[in-house]
Amino acid sequence: LLPAIQNPAQAIFGALVGGGFLWITGLLGSRINKRESVGFGDVKLMLALGLFPGPQGSLFILFAASLGGIFSFSLARLHKEKNAAKEQPMGPWITAAFFFWTLFN
Repeated sequence: LLPAIQNPAQAIFGALVGGGFLWITGLLGSRINKRESVGFGDVKLMLALGLFPGPQGSLFILFAASLGGIFSFSLARLHKEKNAAKEQPMGPWITAAFFFWTLFN
């Protein structure tokens, strides 16, 4: 099911785009909020998965995962769930977006 890595340079760049974006976002968010905003597990997951799609696929995965997270957070807020204001895990959304990209690319 996994696509073959076409170009090693593109694979490394894809990993750095995906993982680097989450890492920088986590650093900035942590400094602004004075607490962890992006877990390092999400960064490592995106580094690993970013090897396969390259930079363009990594950006798609980040965008789709963010939309999924926003959607689930919004649904939880609409239903006034107790834990809706707390952190939402991004790893499942990153994984789902990767599988979506893999199946439909």
